Amino acid sequence: MVAGFTDSYGAGANDVWLLRLAPAAPHISSVMDVPDDQGRQVYVSWNRSYMDLDAGIIQYGIKLQNPEGQWVSLGSVAAEQAETYTYLADTFGDSSATGTVWSRFQVTAHSDDPAIFYTSPVDSGYSIDNLAPMTPSGLMASMADGLAVSLTWNGPVDHDFDFFRLYRMATIDTAAMSLVETSETSFTDTTVEASQSYEYWLTAVDINGNESDQSQALSVTVLGIEDAPGLPAEFALHTNYPNPFNPATTLRFDLPEAAVEVRLVVYDLLGREVARLLDRRVEPGYHQVTWDGRDRNGRQLPTGVYIARLTVPGYAKSIKLLLLR
Repeated sequence: MVAGFTDSYGAGANDVWLLRLAPAAPHISSVMDVPDDQGRQVYVSWNRSYMDLDAGIIQYGIKLQNPEGQWVSLGSVAAEQAETYTYLADTFGDSSATGTVWSRFQVTAHSDDPAIFYTSPVDSGYSIDNLAPMTPSGLMASMADGLAVSLTWNGPVDHDFDFFRLYRMATIDTAAMSLVETSETSFTDTTVEASQSYEYWLTAVDINGNESDQSQALSVTVLGIEDAPGLPAEFALHTNYPNPFNPATTLRFDLPEAAVEVRLVVYDLLGREVARLLDRRVEPGYHQVTWDGRDRNGRQLPTGVYIARLTVPGYAKSIKLLLLR
């Protein structure tokens, strides 16, 4: 815009002047989502002003219209006599299955005189959160009072986390069911039956509906009320099963009392930590955790001997795990 003029071609006494000015304005060529990111960003690309060629334009400004209709400055790019320019621009929201959130942009071309600048027509685009949350970890089960399975897991790690989705499948079933959607890190399943075996697993879902990969499944066999044991008499870490294992093994441990700091960590033979299965408060009871032979970054570990070490205040024990690929 120059002294109140716009780059439109409306009728009036200024038609000739506007036609002469219009080529000086930059024109947005595309507003494209940034691929494989957490959203809230797009690439805004535009064709240069013709005055860029003779250094009449010294920089470009990028503006975003906020939800209240006001134009907000996002930043600037120095004019370099390039054919096109691209700017990594923020947005106010992401599009998802529930609807498209459009973002409106303008680009301004500025001369060395602050009063002289040229504004592009408005163009729109939208951003998408392309990345699913991290796979949940630390799923652990113990028998609760009566016919119930108490499940706990580690907390969320993604800033756009919304809720966990807990699944269950009984060995007599052919399809899994979604038990609950919760932002908590525990759930007690009271719909189990005695002498039945179940598998549980978790996913994490973000605010845009992206669902993570499934956690390692955890197998649980439910005892009858008359067979349910009382609290353990002492701390214990039992031999894992199966051992050797591929692809996963279950580690069982007993706590006679609640412990604020329960750590179950896997090391290699050089003493380097490769996976942290638990690091949180755990209630008393008989517990089990599944390890899928992956490191803390989700990479499969090679064949070898690993050490699992359980530590609680006043107790520590290690066992050997043999992973066969």
